[in-house]
Amino acid sequence: MHLLFMAIYTQMRANMNSVKLNNHELMHVEGGISAAFLSAVVRAFTTIIDVGKGIGSSIRRIVTKTACHV
Repeated sequence: MHLLFMAIYTQMRANMNSVKLNNHELMHVEGGISAAFLSAVVRAFTTIIDVGKGIGSSIRRIVTKTACHV
């Protein structure tokens, strides 16, 4: 019962804080960097760093011949 109350309360709060924009207002919305864009850039940078670490570790293991035998 408590979860049902929390769900209803959350929905009511979301409806009270929402703002309705018409098409003309939507066409003129301007903004800066969005959180999704910033997150994507950070994720791409992290991926590039991880790939570089993997390649560097592979090169080091090949050169020093310290590869783990499975």
